[in-house]
Amino acid sequence: MIKKLVSVPFIFLISVFIISYFCKSWENPLIAAGTVGAAISAVWAIIYLEIIKPKYHRPKLEITEPGFEPKFYRKAPIKDKSGVRIDYYINILLKNIGNRTANNCQPLLIGMWKIIQQKPAKEENWISVPLQWAGGEKREYGTNKIREERNIIPHRPYYFNLGKISTNHPDEFVILYLPSLAGQRPKIGPGEYCFEVTVTGEEVDLPRKYFYVTWRGGCTGDLDEVEQRFEVSMKDTPPV
Repeated sequence: MIKKLVSVPFIFLISVFIISYFCKSWENPLIAAGTVGAAISAVWAIIYLEIIKPKYHRPKLEITEPGFEPKFYRKAPIKDKSGVRIDYYINILLKNIGNRTANNCQPLLIGMWKIIQQKPAKEENWISVPLQWAGGEKREYGTNKIREERNIIPHRPYYFNLGKISTNHPDEFVILYLPSLAGQRPKIGPGEYCFEVTVTGEEVDLPRKYFYVTWRGGCTGDLDEVEQRFEVSMKDTPPV
């Protein structure tokens, strides 16, 4: 941005110098007026293309509530070899409210705290990891390849997963990030946690969001019962 701001007055000064140099030999005022007008138009085009257009015609992402009840998670019956299990996924809604497509976007889990008796303890040396896309879009269309980056077009809802609990393993909360890293547990037990989440991408500057998860353990197929055990909220600030 600084380079763009510097380039505008620099080109303007060059234009003024050229006009001033040749103005002495101009005998036709129409030629002079046309040359000056062309120089001003050139400077204005640079200002518009380098400053105004990128600022007002750019992608603008926001992380928000998906509109579920309870907030942020939904009940998902899944049939597998052992029968039918019930998963409860924490889904996060991502929207592009700007005027241009946001290219190569990826949700990231960039930090985690465990909160014990209202005292947060941050996981040290945490490595940022991509989170899974949700809504049946975990894999790229027509392939078995895991989807990592994607383009976010304006005014279309996208969802990604933070984690889940399941009736299959009622004492495990699974963080749904993509790679498996030594020292970063994808499965944690009951307790109170905070997860720091953001989305990266081209021309994307998105504030971080903090998801507070309280889980008292256990998981059944009764949503009302799970709601008493499992709570999720979103804030703009980390625990202190």
